[in-house]
Amino acid sequence: MIITRPDQLKNEIHKAVSFFPKLENTILHFHLTDRMRSITMKAQPSFISLFKKRNKRTYHIYISKTFKNASKEISISDLPSDVLIGWLGHELGHIMDYEQMTNWQLMKFGFNYLVFDEHYNESEHTADFYAVRYGMEQYLIKKRKFILEQPEIFDTYKKKFKDHYLSPDDIVHLVKCRDV
Repeated sequence: MIITRPDQLKNEIHKAVSFFPKLENTILHFHLTDRMRSITMKAQPSFISLFKKRNKRTYHIYISKTFKNASKEISISDLPSDVLIGWLGHELGHIMDYEQMTNWQLMKFGFNYLVFDEHYNESEHTADFYAVRYGMEQYLIKKRKFILEQPEIFDTYKKKFKDHYLSPDDIVHLVKCRDV
């Protein structure tokens, strides 16, 4: 259940959320913010939710107003719609992962995510796994191609993206495994 969302992204948010029927009763808040430096989106439970039952958690998806990893800042609402849907689907994949964890596991996860690179990679792959599981592969591939093929996006960001996230070939492989 979407509680808050920015109007300029309402279509992309509704499209992405529509792929995740298991989140139908989950409270989701989408926020546009200026406070994110090198990331474009992040999903996390509200702090107070860590003291509630799993089915009563509230989640926040923070969306940077601008994509800053390029030679010029690009307004998030100027990105192609399918790219935004893929990005949002990835973040919703994180929430699907969080929904499987106890509160203690979620706190431990947050610590490991910040400290251990291999845990970071595993988390990003798991988010994509959920997005593919729910049929978002075309959007994930469009997001990846956009990032990797845009000449104005910094090479350091492209390298980070290649190092930590699934490639389009990996996504196609997941789809083949899903459809078997």
